[in-house]
Amino acid sequence: MSPDGYYDGGGGGGSMGGGFAFPTLTPVVKHLLLANGVAFLVTFALSFDRGVAGFVVRWLGLDPSNWKEYAPLVPFWQLLSYGFLHDLSGLGHL
Repeated sequence: MSPDGYYDGGGGGGSMGGGFAFPTLTPVVKHLLLANGVAFLVTFALSFDRGVAGFVVRWLGLDPSNWKEYAPLVPFWQLLSYGFLHDLSGLGHL
């Protein structure tokens, strides 16, 4: 931790030069970015088969109708998995 409270990767140091420098990523952020990248590639690969892609989106996407249909055994995993689904219609949302 640096004196100003930011994570500095444990190595100290700072930016080399007068330009803008990104802060060092924490291990948790690195793992989340990796998981999102893998999820994007899997979603992209599944997009060629609309039936499989629709099934995956129905089960992993946050869908209130599933919660009503399966109550009280609601699909709690959707609260987490929804953040890893990607819209393949364009990269503008990124």
